[in-house]
Amino acid sequence: MAQIQAYANGAMRVNPSTGRECLIDAAILKALKTVVVDKNFSISISSLNRYCTNEQVGTGTASYHYRDGGGHAVDINRVNGVTATGSTPQDLALINAMFSALPAPAGLGQIGCGGRNVTVPSGWVQFKDGCNHNHFEYRGGPISVPIEDLDRSFSIATDGTLQAKTGMYQPIVNLRTDIVALDVDGTTTAAVDTAGNVWVQQGAFDSGWVGLAGGAKDVEVDGERFVVLKTDGTVIAKDGLYSTAWTTQLSGVDKIDADGGRLGVLKGGHLFVKEGNLWASWVDQGGGMTDFDLDGNRVGVISGGTAFVKEGDLYASWVTMRNGSRVELEGTRVAVLTPEGIVTVKEGNLWASWADLTGPGVSDFDLAGSRVAVVSGGSVLIKSGPLNAGWIGAYSNSKGVKLS
Repeated sequence: MAQIQAYANGAMRVNPSTGRECLIDAAILKALKTVVVDKNFSISISSLNRYCTNEQVGTGTASYHYRDGGGHAVDINRVNGVTATGSTPQDLALINAMFSALPAPAGLGQIGCGGRNVTVPSGWVQFKDGCNHNHFEYRGGPISVPIEDLDRSFSIATDGTLQAKTGMYQPIVNLRTDIVALDVDGTTTAAVDTAGNVWVQQGAFDSGWVGLAGGAKDVEVDGERFVVLKTDGTVIAKDGLYSTAWTTQLSGVDKIDADGGRLGVLKGGHLFVKEGNLWASWVDQGGGMTDFDLDGNRVGVISGGTAFVKEGDLYASWVTMRNGSRVELEGTRVAVLTPEGIVTVKEGNLWASWADLTGPGVSDFDLAGSRVAVVSGGSVLIKSGPLNAGWIGAYSNSKGVKLS
């Protein structure tokens, strides 16, 4: 819509009929960027700033669409090509993604639509609203931190210290010790320590940590969904940090991933994926697989030393990528780690050309938005922007890296 297009063009829209500026709250704008650019959702926006258009509908001037200059709420009436009702699988996937993309205090509409039962994060509220869209609102006032400086990076040092920083040039913060596994989504960080305990932090780096589970060897975060791989190969999951409703998913599992409302497990060389609620049915994606990654409506796997990616529903056909030992997906980017330790990336459709970003010797890597991070020789290097952007040193003495 015109209000967002103006921001994309580097200016704030002024409504020619009312003469009012069409502000979009930075928190809302960043959340939309996260779900569309980083999470690969396709959305249609039906309402943003009603102050600038002088629309007094619903709660009128008290609406977060209108109050305080407006633009503190967004209504989304189509998600991934499906008309919104507040309760479709596509709506629920978007809601789950927005839980990590939009910081608290925040609000979610459409409670009760289609019998929906969603547990919201701490600092969020739910309320009734029309069942023809998804309503999200930010209640915390303008964010003074530039959007680009909210990008986070994390390193697991060789001694197990979990380190982090915001932006590319901010100081490093030590978060925890004795960490062996890590996942991050937005401002939620989940880490597994050497004792098998899972710890979760939400918000700023100086926020407190919450104990999530014990007996773990890996963890995945998708909005307010937490998935834990136990040391005995059992996978448990729940929606909501403070929920006690753990559900056992599968046993005998080697690897887990969760993104965009999808949950995937690698079991006996077979990749099983479900989407929607935690009781949905598994769909077998095939056997002979050694690695996989989920992002939006894409699934990537390594099978027989070759990377394959599918796009769309879980029954879509695989497209052959290239030889590799590991695959990572982010938006329209596909990254593969070759057997020589070279990170090579394509951007756009699945038939785009490859660009080698590194020489051999990379031991770990990650993608988020337009950023790429690699670990090579114990050093973490990060680039931001186009694939041919320069590398910037971020951490030393590292064995693992994550971006959010």
